[in-house]
Amino acid sequence: MFSCSTDSEKQTLCQPCSAEIVPPGNVPDLWAEVRPLLEPAIDLTGGRMSARTVFSGLALAQYQLWLLRNETILAAGVTEFRGYPTGLRTLAVLLIGGNDMRDWVHLWSDVEAWAKRQGCTKIEISGRRGWSRMLGWKETTIDMEKDLIDG
Repeated sequence: MFSCSTDSEKQTLCQPCSAEIVPPGNVPDLWAEVRPLLEPAIDLTGGRMSARTVFSGLALAQYQLWLLRNETILAAGVTEFRGYPTGLRTLAVLLIGGNDMRDWVHLWSDVEAWAKRQGCTKIEISGRRGWSRMLGWKETTIDMEKDLIDG
């Protein structure tokens, strides 16, 4: 399933048209391909996550693995459900990484629709400011941290 367009040189360009969630049992088969896409985002977590903890969370169905693809995987995302004492249920985007973001960012509407079907009323993400501009989401807070250990 592809959405194709033609550029000025009359070459057919196929745009990604699939956002799909990976069943936990399929994570081991895809991990070698997905891990390099996620590692830059994992590195930005400041030690909160590692490739090992992400893989474990996916394999145990604590997290969801998303693939944004056409004939190849262009991006991968990791989400988790969060419940709050007020009853609020959200889908938190923990990690996302890939290439040529403008080619696949529109597929987040598929993730949003899925989150609604799962009873979520919000999607939340902690990330760099560029994400809010690309996704068209409002910035509600910023994250701050201070290292307490030297070096």
